[in-house]
Amino acid sequence: MKKKRIKNRNILIISIGFIFFQMACSQQYKLRKSLPQKDKEFLSLVRFIIIKQEKKIFLNISDNEREQFKIDFWKKRDPEPETEKNIYKETYLSRIDEANRLFSSEGRHGWLSDRGRVYILLGPPDNRQVYPMGYSFYEPPVEIWYYGYFPVLFVDKYGIGFYELTPLSNFHMVELTKAGMILNQDVIKEKLIFDFKFKMNKLKNGKTLFQVSIPYKVISFKAKDEGKNFQTSINLFMGIFKTKNKRVWDFEKSYLISIKKEDLEKLEKYYLIKELLDINLAPGSYRLKLKLENSYDKKKAVKALKIKIK
Repeated sequence: MKKKRIKNRNILIISIGFIFFQMACSQQYKLRKSLPQKDKEFLSLVRFIIIKQEKKIFLNISDNEREQFKIDFWKKRDPEPETEKNIYKETYLSRIDEANRLFSSEGRHGWLSDRGRVYILLGPPDNRQVYPMGYSFYEPPVEIWYYGYFPVLFVDKYGIGFYELTPLSNFHMVELTKAGMILNQDVIKEKLIFDFKFKMNKLKNGKTLFQVSIPYKVISFKAKDEGKNFQTSINLFMGIFKTKNKRVWDFEKSYLISIKKEDLEKLEKYYLIKELLDINLAPGSYRLKLKLENSYDKKKAVKALKIKIK
């Protein structure tokens, strides 16, 4: 009897939670429906990049506040806010235009298709394989896009030009997004290939320890020795600026990465760069800019942050 009461209580809790979830969804729907047309269009435009908290705020503020919200939305994603151009916004909007041009055959706007969404978030694939007749006579049309080692698969199940992202590829999309290949706050002018973790610590001896961690799974390699080995180099550039154009310290070094075919399982781990450096700067606020470049495909990733020297 006790177990039954516990079970009934759990069912009640789940039911109440579901009711609150439905109420929240209904409230959001009503708020969105009551928005002015220009605000509805904004939410539609940023559907791939707006986070839940931002959307909730946008729906619950006044019309005037929404205009400032839009300005702040793009500004906080701009990797170089001190410049007039917003690289993030320009890249996002240009990819929408390109997706509309490339994938308009599905009876809807190209950017709203699965292929359009992937193209906008990840950019052009490193390699695109198209099978309009399927792998064999009895299989549907297929497209495979490669981002590094990750294949993203689209299938036209009914042969009518409507390509859908497969469940496994959707998982790869999530992984690639986590790895930073999605358009994000660190988007750059050139092709973005990876995100990376960065740490810097001042040691007691006065030197500074830099650590850069790059996921193996987002590094592109060149096959060597008939595919037995894979190799590339990561070029690291670091600069410290007192003002926008006044560089007061810089560092540059190339790191060779060589990996055997049987070690590809290590792609879950990170390639770690460590450097112990002397940085003698006067106390004050500075801007640190880091750039990584893969020598194999010339793709880059950039980060910039403010630092304070005491």
